[in-house]
Amino acid sequence: MDRVIRFMRIRHFFARSILNQIILIALVASVMPTVTLGISSYWYSAGIVQEEVNQANTNILASTYEMMNRRLQNVQNSTLQMLFNPFFAGSSFEPSRFGETSFKSEIYQHLSALQNSNSDISDVFLYIEDNYLLSPRNGGIVAEHLSDTYTLSEALSSGKAFQWGYKRFRLTSTLQHEGVMFIAKVPLQSNRPYALLAVVIAPEMFLSSLNRSILYDGEQLAIYDAEGQVIASTFQTAGTGSFRRSLYEEGRNGQRYYTDPQTKIEYLVNSIVAEEHQWEYTDFIPLRELNAKSRGIAYRTTAIIAVLLLLGVVASLLSARRIYRPIQRLMTTLTGNKPLETDEMTYVQSRWTEMRESEEQLKQQLNRQLPLLQETFALQLMHGYYSHYSAAELKERFERFHIPYEAAHRLLIITYDRTRDNQHQSFLQTDQELILFSIQNIVLDMMKASMLTGLKVHLLDEHIAVWLWSGSDQNGWDAWTLKTEQFAEKSRAAAASFLRLDVTAAVSPITNDIRHLNAAFQQTMMVLRSRLVLGSNQIIRGDWQSATGVSPLVALTELELQVENALRLGQADKANALLGEFFDRLQDGAYHVEQVRSSCTQLLAACIRAAHLSGVSVLDAFEEKNPFTVLDAIQSLEEAQDWFNEWFILPIAEQVQQKQNREYEDAVQKVVDYIAQHYSEDISLEQCAEMCMLSPAYLSKLFKKMKMTTFIDYLTHYRIERAKTWLLQSDLTINEIARLTGYQPQNLIRVFKKLEGVTPGQYRELHKE
Repeated sequence: MDRVIRFMRIRHFFARSILNQIILIALVASVMPTVTLGISSYWYSAGIVQEEVNQANTNILASTYEMMNRRLQNVQNSTLQMLFNPFFAGSSFEPSRFGETSFKSEIYQHLSALQNSNSDISDVFLYIEDNYLLSPRNGGIVAEHLSDTYTLSEALSSGKAFQWGYKRFRLTSTLQHEGVMFIAKVPLQSNRPYALLAVVIAPEMFLSSLNRSILYDGEQLAIYDAEGQVIASTFQTAGTGSFRRSLYEEGRNGQRYYTDPQTKIEYLVNSIVAEEHQWEYTDFIPLRELNAKSRGIAYRTTAIIAVLLLLGVVASLLSARRIYRPIQRLMTTLTGNKPLETDEMTYVQSRWTEMRESEEQLKQQLNRQLPLLQETFALQLMHGYYSHYSAAELKERFERFHIPYEAAHRLLIITYDRTRDNQHQSFLQTDQELILFSIQNIVLDMMKASMLTGLKVHLLDEHIAVWLWSGSDQNGWDAWTLKTEQFAEKSRAAAASFLRLDVTAAVSPITNDIRHLNAAFQQTMMVLRSRLVLGSNQIIRGDWQSATGVSPLVALTELELQVENALRLGQADKANALLGEFFDRLQDGAYHVEQVRSSCTQLLAACIRAAHLSGVSVLDAFEEKNPFTVLDAIQSLEEAQDWFNEWFILPIAEQVQQKQNREYEDAVQKVVDYIAQHYSEDISLEQCAEMCMLSPAYLSKLFKKMKMTTFIDYLTHYRIERAKTWLLQSDLTINEIARLTGYQPQNLIRVFKKLEGVTPGQYRELHKE
């Protein structure tokens, strides 16, 4: 249970943080290949060592076999050479020819010469029928127990002329021979031999050869004949029956393992079988000594693995920290160093979900507010608020409000006039909002039925404007133009029929340059005002002209519009000049008194509208008087012109100019305050213009007008002044001051020297002295 709890704690630890998971993955990625490579290298190296040892042991056994075979071959050659002597050949080997004494003496000489000629021979004896033996060492003796172990007579009768073998001869109670012997018939080529020669090999020859072949401590060698009899061995247990059985149960000619039952030492056994004698040469190597090299490889491999693992762990920790650093900065930004209850990905996922939900909510709110925003944008565009914007800036605004920039555009402006017959008047004076709401709904329904795209704009008076646009395909513009004209007529007729009022609509010319929309709006409004001359309750096109040119009353209406625009821009001189032109035309036109009064009334309405739209007040000066009543009491055009100039033109233009100056001052001061707070950051004119909701060019013009310097020069001087303060009031380095003032060190030095004539370091030394 405790083990399960510890496992769950470890698992929880690595699941709580991405850093822990990265560390775990990095450790696994570094440890597993290292361990796998180390173990594989050890197995491979140990296998190669084992293979090389086996090959070396086999070569050693083969070398031992070759060496012994050469020595035995020398014994065999010497013996055969002696037997080919005429003394031992054929019928000459008879005692009767020499006499028994001479015969034995001759045999002694030859046998002694053979034994003395080869140190590997320990004894030589000649067996003659009737169990009589002759030996240089023991002389002539009668074998007492020869039949107990071997019958020489059977060897004499066998088909082999000579042979090698491991034999045991018990000659007498005190004399016996056991070991490897070379046995040959005498005479060698006789069909009926009557003597048998036995050459006994000294056991020391085998032991000395085996000992010279030992390479490892505790290594043992043994030689077995075909029946498993031990011919020679370097350790005692090799001759026991249990030992031989345990070996032969594993087979011959191969690699096998054997544990000595007495010493409990485990051996690796390698053996080869000699073809000449079918003797098995067996090598016993202690596994402990054999594995010494493998253990050395294992120790070195373990040390290398340990070093690599240590380096891998350190590299894993460092790399994990480096990889986690961007995530850590992100989490610091998101959480403010607050502890997390979950891992980072879960937290980011939850925050992402919250942001998506917030985004959807904002989109829904924006979609609900989009018609109002579009209407506000359209109203500002028609009144020329974006005239100073570049094409790129204006296009960006269009994209923001989802309005096509490259399209054909047309304006439809609708207004109503109350009937002159008060008995048939259907609406009260207070029903203006209801009337405009009805016209608006009728226009929107007709626009949807006509499948036209656009938006309605409430002009804040008794007018409703409809801004229509087409697709970007110019081939369909002719059909679209016809459709807009039909829409205008149907909308006007439907509104007039429903309200039972005179409804007049003005249609602007078509333009595919959005920058001309303001001019088209002004022209359409001017034409719509001319309904007093042309007649109401109809469609009036923006390009309308009489047969003799522009109507004089239409020209006066255009002057009214120009006066209104000049007042809204605070241009007093231009508005005064236009006012003079307006009254000059009234003076020269010799209009009817009612026409003059109507034109002056429209001019008064235009001035009041300009003041209202500009956010200034001029009606307070009239106290409880009605300006229209005051205008009706004026008897001359000169007095009317002076009255307009004194009570409307100059006050409105002056207030608008003051208001604009305050707005300009506020915008410039906002930029100055922003520079004072963020001078160490990257500040651009475009960034400040966006903050003030102005175009960069317009803000630059305002800034130079209010501060008598450019935006860049002001920012540069401000930063240099701050740098001078840091130089004199602190011990900060030039690099640190450059960072605090928003410069690269080299740029700060260059700009500082350009403005002050010395480098920052020189400035500090001069002023501190």
